[in-house]
Amino acid sequence: ALEAHEAYFFTASEGRVSGKKVLKIFQATMSAMAHCGRPTEARLLWKEFRSKGVNGTTFLYNEYIRALVSSSDPAAALAAANEAVDMVEAMRRGSCPPDLYTYTNALSVLAEAGQWRDALRLLDVMRCDGIAPRKQQVSTALKACATADPPQPAAALALLLDWKCGQRLPPNASSLYADQPDVVAYSAALLACERAGDWECALAVAAEVEADPRVTPNSHTFVALIGCCASADAASAEYGTGGASGHQTHWRVRNDGDEDGDDAEERQQPRRQHDRHHPRRGITAVLDSSRSTRTAMVLGLLSEAE
Repeated sequence: ALEAHEAYFFTASEGRVSGKKVLKIFQATMSAMAHCGRPTEARLLWKEFRSKGVNGTTFLYNEYIRALVSSSDPAAALAAANEAVDMVEAMRRGSCPPDLYTYTNALSVLAEAGQWRDALRLLDVMRCDGIAPRKQQVSTALKACATADPPQPAAALALLLDWKCGQRLPPNASSLYADQPDVVAYSAALLACERAGDWECALAVAAEVEADPRVTPNSHTFVALIGCCASADAASAEYGTGGASGHQTHWRVRNDGDEDGDDAEERQQPRRQHDRHHPRRGITAVLDSSRSTRTAMVLGLLSEAE
């Protein structure tokens, strides 16, 4: 793509190439850089485009921001994050207003760099521009909380609860969020808890998953929960075997011969069979369990996930 781009402008006369044609060529080449993850080449291409004196489009800005996502080096990722924020601000001040894809790409850059504060601010900027964040944008902001150094599980939990409650509505926004949290969002919040080893936030997020009838945990959710269990011993020593918040989850077991269930024994046990009516009840049971039963309960969750 770069060779074709250079060959075109090398053979074509500057006076004979219209601004519209120049824009199309740069858009196609920038899309190739974004698709292949070439941020360095994308920056050079953007500098060349600016020298042409041609006005850009929202699509060209979006593709340039998308090309910045592949900055794997921490220092380069931070520079890309700052550049993405600057690009969004330039679009808001100029003639190319940002759209949903602009914020999606910018949030992805911020998540790669772990810039959780800028990611949360960008969600507010979206609302001020009249664009209600959707699942993909909020989940990416939650990912930024997980990839931050150090991770920010409290910020992820606050964003998750704000998403569910919708209590902060800017004056010029039609709605706070376009939809409701899904399993990807909950898993991203749990990932922040896992990386931080935050027992209390993990328990709170797990309780929110259980309380949401629209969400069924997937393999990523179970992986994050098991990771939280791996660091649960220190929390158990500090808070006791009941967990940090005192929340208890017990399993009611009915004897086959007991008709009324008054003498049924209540005890905690591994959840070996899938509960069709409450498929999420095993989550906080693992987080609340004592060390002696936690391993068996994790195995039960693994069996259910399979």
